[in-house]
Formats: sequence, structure tokens, C-alpha cells
Amino acid sequence: MAEAHNAVAFQFAVSDEGVVVNLNKEIIKLMFNSMYKSVKRRCNDAKNAFLKGVYPASPATWMFFLAALLAARYSEHRPTIEILQKMENEFPVKNRFDRSTVLAICIFTIVTIIWLFSAYFCQSILKRLLGSYSIMYNARRKLTITNKLWLAAVKLLCGFSPGLFSFQNSLPCQPVPPLEDTLNRHLDTVRPFMSDEEYENVVKLTKEFKSGVGPKLQRYLKLKYFWSPNYVSDWWERFVYLRSRASLMLNSNYYAVGPLYGAKSHNQAARAATLIHCLFRYRKQIDKHLLKPLKLFYVYPLCSSQYLRNFNSTRIPGKEEDVIVTVPESSYVVVFHKGCFFKVTVIFGGDLIQPIDIQMKLKQIIEYNGTQPNKGEDVLGYLTAADRGVWAETRTKHFATGINKESLDIIEKAAFFVSLDDEKDIYTKWMDDQETQQKLNDFGRSMIHGKGYDRWFDKSFCLVIKNNGQAGFNAEHTWADAPILAQMWEWIHVEEDDNYGYNENGDCVGKARFDWPLPRKLNWDLPKEVLTTIEEVKTKVHKSIDDMDLYIKIFTTFGKGDIKKMKVSPDAFIQMAFQLAYYKSTKKVCLTYESAMTRLFREGRTETVRSCSIPSTEFVKAAVDPDLSVEEKRDLLKKACGHHIDTCRNAMTGQGVDRHLFALYVVSQYLKLEVPFLKTVLSEPWVLSTSQTAVNQTMRLNLQKYPNRVCAGGGFGPVAEKGYGLSYIITGEDLISIHISCKNSCPHTNSEMFANLVCESMNEMREYMLSN
Repeated sequence: MAEAHNAVAFQFAVSDEGVVVNLNKEIIKLMFNSMYKSVKRRCNDAKNAFLKGVYPASPATWMFFLAALLAARYSEHRPTIEILQKMENEFPVKNRFDRSTVLAICIFTIVTIIWLFSAYFCQSILKRLLGSYSIMYNARRKLTITNKLWLAAVKLLCGFSPGLFSFQNSLPCQPVPPLEDTLNRHLDTVRPFMSDEEYENVVKLTKEFKSGVGPKLQRYLKLKYFWSPNYVSDWWERFVYLRSRASLMLNSNYYAVGPLYGAKSHNQAARAATLIHCLFRYRKQIDKHLLKPLKLFYVYPLCSSQYLRNFNSTRIPGKEEDVIVTVPESSYVVVFHKGCFFKVTVIFGGDLIQPIDIQMKLKQIIEYNGTQPNKGEDVLGYLTAADRGVWAETRTKHFATGINKESLDIIEKAAFFVSLDDEKDIYTKWMDDQETQQKLNDFGRSMIHGKGYDRWFDKSFCLVIKNNGQAGFNAEHTWADAPILAQMWEWIHVEEDDNYGYNENGDCVGKARFDWPLPRKLNWDLPKEVLTTIEEVKTKVHKSIDDMDLYIKIFTTFGKGDIKKMKVSPDAFIQMAFQLAYYKSTKKVCLTYESAMTRLFREGRTETVRSCSIPSTEFVKAAVDPDLSVEEKRDLLKKACGHHIDTCRNAMTGQGVDRHLFALYVVSQYLKLEVPFLKTVLSEPWVLSTSQTAVNQTMRLNLQKYPNRVCAGGGFGPVAEKGYGLSYIITGEDLISIHISCKNSCPHTNSEMFANLVCESMNEMREYMLSN
């Protein structure tokens, strides 16, 4: 609907004087402009898809080959002339054209064939080169001549202006590790936390698997490797995420909070309008392939496939398995405020409207005092927090027809979901005191679960704006991993800081184009059965919310700068602090999950780094031993950090443990085989589940110049009933934010206590490293 104009483009009436036609020229113009933009967009999509398919070849290289062939032709290069003459003689319809036209067609054909062959050749060579990872392992050592030649070749073949998806055809496939290597690595990682009896049992099961069904499953897996882009990612998405029947809230979705030191405007409508505008601009960057592909060490391009479902996407519940649905285009968002859903269109005639216009629309929603929601409408979002089977059954019965289907379709086809919260006394900016700490914790809780009904957990992400302008998001995990959303979040905040302003009242600068009518309110017809289901879900949801313990620790004693001076990896340092903190609290070590990206490969997602190792266990036991010297503790810490980095590199280069074993298990299920070893391995609980949030993916953050851009990152719920969820972000040179979650129902876990132990451990480890 064109909200700023009449609802129809033309009207006609039949009278005694004949047919009277009234045209609204502005609407007609808007319609044709919209059609033109749509056709142009489709043409651009086709062009981008073609250029992506032939990269690093480009129109410029085609022109180069054309010039070379013409030069050879007119310099009377005999082999060239002979080939052209042969093509002219064999030309099927040469009698219909004059000789010069036939010659032009032959030249065009030869140039295009050579150009396409060169593109395929360059892609094949680049794929082989990118399958070598010696640079990663030699990153801190002097490069050899071979390394330098490899580096030069990769940079040359990568070209100078790649688009977001330019490297997709050049990325290597994720390799299937040798079975024996994976089994040996697994045994090494479980030894620290298993008793002798438990370990001997696992060794026995491993030997049986290795000499029994293991090689057969490996052969099937290698077969999948040859015919699929990635041997594990599609199974990972389907069986870990889409077939899970648990609630998305707390169990799968994750969250992020906004700027640590306060929002740029405290006007809720203005801040929301600017972020919505920036998000649509970011979507355009993806659609037009304008974002630069990320590169590891500025060399290895990363897979960009996960960006494709960033916007316009929803996870649709199914009885046994959900599905991700992405619509090609969406010109609006759905806004939730005080129990009402509104459709807010922000693209008219193919053009994105300005932040001040979006602010006017949102202001009307905030001030809305019209028809109040019917019973159940205000808490409808509870259904997206229900177990997936419950939501799927309710959706099929009561949201498949009529007004409910129409309203639900509008939500699911929106670019994203926006929630305008109305709580009072909320987090504004960081100050190191108890009151601010509690507000920050509550801010994080609001992002991960809200009130249980004011987030639409099925959407790819929900933008949340507080009434003081602070913002965050809640994201569905299936379609992509956290670095994709972290990049988006960073991009829109840098863009807001660089290019958008607010006046003294906090309003967006500029003047609204129209006197906007109220955005369309979505209507629902909820029968008693739906209301009963909502009440049942509400009870379970609030039980889960009450059981959630979240603490966000802002550590400012030291940061990345000091850790690098110790000549250890900041990530390894923090992981060892987690190990030491857990050992201090339990006198035990445990199976620990750290997420490592495998986007070096086509359609790669993640691999598990098993942070608890034999060297890490030796270190934590030594750290609490008063009889050992500081030097001995320092040496063990260095050894543990070095081992951790090697494990990370192995995981990132496809030599991990868990995705391989998971894929073998899936094959065994397809073959209907019972494999005790795989069942035992996959049932091991991840007591510590950890993840680091990527920073400065836009290369525009510059925290030394703009310290107000510091973000506290985000987090997720605990994976194990008796464990912790640990997410951390290393921001700038002297700040580390750690999000710690656990369950109140477990008497042995406490997020604040664990946060304090982590900080204490980091301070002790710093003393070890600086003692000399």
C-alpha cells in the first residue's frame, strides 16, 4: 500500500454521460517507477551471478583477449588466420550474412571460449592454492621463498575488485580427515577428564569402530565429499538445528547488546528509524555484492554463502523438521509495540525512504491509542518460544487460512522484526558500579528472552530498541553463525556514527516528505484453543526465563595489548582462564567447546575446538599448586596456549574431531547401523560452551579514535544443564567483555561467581607471564 497517497491509482464510474475515469498520476508514476526498479534489480542480479561465476575473469579481461586476437589477426599471424578461416568455412549459416559479420561472430566466439576457459583455469589454480595452509602455521615465523611465491600467486589470482560472492567457485571443499587421525585426536581430548576405567572403555570402543564399521562409514562420507559442496554443513543445519524440537529461546537463539557507552540518541523512534534505514542499506550491499569478501590474514577469502539468508528469512515450524524460507524481496518491517503488530513499509517506488520519514511512522506507533489488541494478540509471540512441535501443530490448525494466515504471512515475509520495548529504568551506559552492572545484566536478559512474547524468535533476527535509544538484537541460529550478524551489527553502528545525525531533541535530521498515515495494524482471530495453548506455553517459557542466570563482566584491568606483549594468543589466554576458573570452582576439568569457523571452505560453518587438553590440564593443576614456582607455571601456560592455537588451526583447516564424527554418525543412521562408539562420543556433555565474537570485520571500527563505538558483544544460553555458556569479545587494547550464562536450578553453577573466578585467573596468569 502507498501509505502517503490515495489507495488506488485509478477509479472509473459509469453514468448517463458515459464512463468517467480518474487517474492519480502520482500513483501511476510510482507504480511504473517500482516496476522499472524491479526489472533493473533482476537484471543486476543476473549480471552479478554471471560475474561471480567467471571471477577472477572480468569484462576487462575479455576486452584484453579481444584486443590480442584482433592484433594477431591484423598482423597476419598465420595460425590465427588459419583458425578464423576454418571457422568461417564451417559457419552453419554463412550464406545469410556478409563476410565481415561472419568474421565478427567467429572472433566473438573464439574470444569468449578462451575467456571462459581462462576463468575456469584460474579458478582451478586458485582452489588448489587456497587448499594449502602453510601460511597459517607460519604466520609468526619468517616466510620461506615457497611461502612468498604462494602468497604472490594467490594475490594475483584473487584480483583487485572482488564482489561479495566472487570467490565461491574458487574455494576448496572441506576435506574429510583420515579416520585414524580423528580417532587419535578424540582419545587425546577425552583423557584429561576421564577416569582410567572410563578411558579404557572408550579406547576399546574406538578399536572396535576402527577395525569394524568405521572404514565403511568413511567410504560413504568420501563419496558425499565428491558430489556435494560440503560434506557436513547441510547435515549440520538439518539435524542439529532444523530437526531439534526444543524451544528456540535460550536453547538456540543468541543475542547482542548495543554500544557500551551509550546510544547516539535517546529518542526511541529516531534511533530505531536510523538503524532500520542502515539495515536496509546493508541489505542492498549484500544484494548488489558490494560488500568486500572477508579474508583471513588478508589472504584467505572466506565463504560468503551465509549472507544470502540474512534478511527476508524465517524459520517455519514443522511437525518433525523446520524449514528456512527466504523471500526474494521485502519492502517492509513488522514492528511490535505494546501488544500490537504493525506493518511499516520503508521502500516506496523502489526507493528507501529517509530516517526522518521512518521516525514519523514509528512515532505514530508509539503514540497509538486506537483499537486495543484482542485477547491473546499481545502475547502471540509466546508461540515462537514454544517447543517446535507445539508451534507447528498450532500453526497448521489455526494459522493456515483467513486473517490469521494473512497476518502471519506479513510477519514471516518481512525483512526483519522490530520490537519497541517500553520498560523503565534500563541500561544507558557503562559505569563501574553495582547498579549499572545489574542494569547491564538485565539488558542482556532482555535481548536473549525479553518477556517471552515480545520477540519473534522465528525471524532471522529481531531488532530491539529500548525507550532510551539503546538497542540490541536476538538472532535465530540456523541460517548463519554469529560472525555474520556481528559484521552487520558493526556495519550499521559505524554507518550511523559516520553518516547520520540527530538534532538537540534526539530526532533524525531532515524534514519528512509526507504527512504519514498510521502504518497498517495486523489483525488476528484467535480461538479459545489457541489461547489455551498460549497459556500452557507461557508457563513453560517463564519457567525457563526464571531459570536463566546471566552475568556480563566488563573486564578493564588489561586487554589484548598486554596479552600480546606476553607473546601468547589473546584467545588462548582467555580459554586457559576459563579452564583455570572451572578447576578452581570444581577441582575438575571438563569437556569444553569453542566454536571455530570453517569458512575457508565452500559453504563451511563451524568446527569444535576442544579447549580442554592434556597441556591445559597440566597447567591448571600447576596453577593451584603452591609448591610449584612461577617459572614452572609460566612455562606450562605457554605450552597450553601454544597447543590451543595448533588445535584451532587444525579445526579451521578441516582437521577437527567433532564434525567428522557427527557426519559418520549421520551415515550410520542412514544405513540403520547401531554404533556404540559414535553414540558414546556424541552423548558427551559440553559443560563449558564458549565462543569469541569477531571484531572489526568492517575494517572501519578504529576504537582508538572513536572509543564510543565499543560494543559489549553478546551471548547465548548454557548448553549443558550443569554447565556454562561463555561468550567473549576482545574490544580494543584494554577491554574484554564476557557474557556468562548458567541455570539457577543447578546448585553448582553461578554466573557471577564464575565471572569473578575468570577475572582472578586472568590476573594470576598475567603475573606468571610478567614475572620475568
